Amino acid sequence: MLRAKVKDIPTYVKIAWKQRKPIFLWGKPGIGKSTAVKQAAKELAEELGVDFKCIDDLRLSQCDPTDLGGLPFMVDGVMEKAYPAWVPTDGHGILFLDEFPQALPAVQSAAYQLVLDRKLGERKLGEGWVVVAAGNRASDKVTVYEMDSALQNRFPLHLEVEQPDEKELMDYFKSIDKPNAQVAGFLNFKPSRVWYFDEKSADPAWTSPRSWEFLIDLAKEVEQHKGSTEYLPKFKQLAEGCIGDVVGRELIAFLKLSEQVDIEKLLNNPGEFKDITRPDVRHSVITEIADRYAKDRTKYEKKCIDFVFSIDEAELTYMALNVLTSVNRNFIVKAMADKRADRLADYMERFI
Repeated sequence: MLRAKVKDIPTYVKIAWKQRKPIFLWGKPGIGKSTAVKQAAKELAEELGVDFKCIDDLRLSQCDPTDLGGLPFMVDGVMEKAYPAWVPTDGHGILFLDEFPQALPAVQSAAYQLVLDRKLGERKLGEGWVVVAAGNRASDKVTVYEMDSALQNRFPLHLEVEQPDEKELMDYFKSIDKPNAQVAGFLNFKPSRVWYFDEKSADPAWTSPRSWEFLIDLAKEVEQHKGSTEYLPKFKQLAEGCIGDVVGRELIAFLKLSEQVDIEKLLNNPGEFKDITRPDVRHSVITEIADRYAKDRTKYEKKCIDFVFSIDEAELTYMALNVLTSVNRNFIVKAMADKRADRLADYMERFI
């Protein structure tokens, strides 16, 4: 099976659409499969200059066999069937069948005709449409029904979507204008928490790219409390609700470490950063500096550039550049314009 990164999915979906061949996306829940399919639809709309739709609110796991096989009714003593209106017959777009393996076997069987023959009974899928399906596996700790080999073979292309790493996730948040220095700093320090699910835990909240995005969205409601003693307790409540008790507590503990350092004094004397010996405190301090930069770029931009060039460890320099660029993608441009940038060229190239 072909393995692909989330950012590459739109490319494969566009290929499938141009050939009108169905494609199946396999991957863990919450890693961005649905978002990538919608991005493909957006790109095709721009490329073709047409009204290009993505029907993405259809969950096959919520369908009955008659939803696809047709609902029988009688006309003059003869049985006919009514087929679903959600099968588009004109226009252009993607018919996205999500949660495919979670559907009952009878529902999966009813989808055979739609996937291979592009129709349900007498209702034909429009020429400008393609079927894209997605789902999880039993190894993802999701209740699924095994797809039989005949149905699997009806999909010419199967892609295993890889879990994004912290850099890919931050790039995604930048692309949708949802920067968050605190999340970026924590995941740079602890990348294993991008997707973390403890099957022994009863906590229904756990971390995935989707739940991190939820936290970033909700955190905007408590931003007015930053700088006060009220902020972290309120943010902690949201974090535990979005990403679970364990990782939520880890995140808050990580952010609190920066309180051991006078950040304003450090920014005025960045050479003192080398006196901080604990790696976790160093990462937390970088995160706090990036968070202040996000709130006031005018005040902190030059100080942040000076701070980056004062760091004497290559990987920490890269981490600082990564987090600061996560809140302002133009920061790396400003840093490269500095006369001290030559010694960091190898690290800056990673952002180009």
